[in-house]
Amino acid sequence: MTWLGTIGGDANDPGNRAQNPTELLGKMLRIDVSVADTDPMGYRVPADNPFVAGVPVPARPEIWAFGLRNPWRYSFDDPARGGTGALIIGDVGQDEWEEIDYEPRHSGGRNYGWRIREGAHPNVTSLPPAFLPLIDPIFEYSHPTGFSLTGGCVYRGSALPALYRGRYFFADFVTRKVWSIALTVNPSTGAATASDLRDHSEELGAPDVTSFGTDAAGELYVTSYAAGTILRITSTSEPAASGAILTVESPVGGSLVISPFLISGWALDTDATEGTGIDAIQAWAVPSSGGPARTVGAARLGILRDDVALTFGSQFSRAGFAFFASGLPPDRYTLVVAALLRGTGTWSVIRTVDVTVTASIGNEVHARSNACMPYRCKD
Repeated sequence: MTWLGTIGGDANDPGNRAQNPTELLGKMLRIDVSVADTDPMGYRVPADNPFVAGVPVPARPEIWAFGLRNPWRYSFDDPARGGTGALIIGDVGQDEWEEIDYEPRHSGGRNYGWRIREGAHPNVTSLPPAFLPLIDPIFEYSHPTGFSLTGGCVYRGSALPALYRGRYFFADFVTRKVWSIALTVNPSTGAATASDLRDHSEELGAPDVTSFGTDAAGELYVTSYAAGTILRITSTSEPAASGAILTVESPVGGSLVISPFLISGWALDTDATEGTGIDAIQAWAVPSSGGPARTVGAARLGILRDDVALTFGSQFSRAGFAFFASGLPPDRYTLVVAALLRGTGTWSVIRTVDVTVTASIGNEVHARSNACMPYRCKD
């Protein structure tokens, strides 16, 4: 299928085209161009387009959605890489508001409100909308925070830390800002809410982004207008020190677990002059259904590990850790476990484990001895 986002017209859409069912402007269109070169139209209308049956209003059958001002850019959350299949539209505002619209998969036939509204705010209300309801954006920002939104993509790659998987990246061309937001998806309705806005502008060199894209591996790219270049976004995290080791023994990748569940293993830095060289272990959980990462537990080293001491020396005998991850509702998660290196003061050693939480038990009180088994806790 071919998707086309069309501009509504001049300032405030004087022809009210974005709300006119007989116009293709100010709309999201969906057509099938898999036709012969001799076909007189050059395309076919898919039978499952939302307005083919004339409901909720008689309209051009090519239309997928109403009420867009300038959809610059739109993308799909790739289901082949764990995404929801949602259509996400960055709609450039006029005088006051820039907006991001989120449409769950197979949810065409919506009205996003332009020109009656800019973002979620009244604009020109002299004529009624083509139909109701008008759908609110999941995120908006006002001028002068930015003036020209560049819609982006949901990150589904692996080059960036797992904490960024499932976040939606977007930019503002005028102010040279690049942000990301977390998306929390309702598993029943497919609707999303946005939270945890993060500014990446400085670390990316404040490029004037005109478009985003992804490759076959789900990695993220941006185009810079002034530089005339395509840039690939990668992690700026420093590599772990050569002597740093982090091993997560439990849970095993692919496990089915009940929350709370045990996270255990051992860590050390062979470059340390005394002790293990690791100051703390912390874990985050990234839900596959979307939403922000959440901290699920932390610990200091201190569990006696005779096996580790036998291999690396008695200095590292207390390299073990164990703690319970709690508060996770049923879902699939990527656990991100990190070690804080004393020598650098950074979370430089990271391991990830994929698990599925099948149930959550309300009573999360556990005996300290249970968390330390099968190894001994330091008194």
